[in-house]
Amino acid sequence: MRLAIAAALMALLFGKVMAAPLDGGAIRGFIVGATVSGSMRDTGRFEEFFAPDGTIRGRGYSGRWSIAGDRLCLDYGDGPSCWRVEAEGDAVRWLENGGVAGTGRVTPGNPNGF
Repeated sequence: MRLAIAAALMALLFGKVMAAPLDGGAIRGFIVGATVSGSMRDTGRFEEFFAPDGTIRGRGYSGRWSIAGDRLCLDYGDGPSCWRVEAEGDAVRWLENGGVAGTGRVTPGNPNGF
């Protein structure tokens, strides 16, 4: 009981708790045809368009996206890395091993012309 109360207080103090991780279909509906801008813990800032044909396009680079079960997999030429995805509104979080590997915002379309 004390743990639940502490968790609720932490959520109030440090911002909203994101929704539960998305399933594969919800991931597809959320990112396909959209641009995601954000930052990954290991690689830093990014901004990229997730095309319906399975390609990822960013400024000066490209890759491939796929969905494996309930994980989004990204491959920039060195083999895929896969994450669980949480979303609320236009906010997205990439989850890895129970922790947050990155965060971002989703914008419909390809406003940068990638």
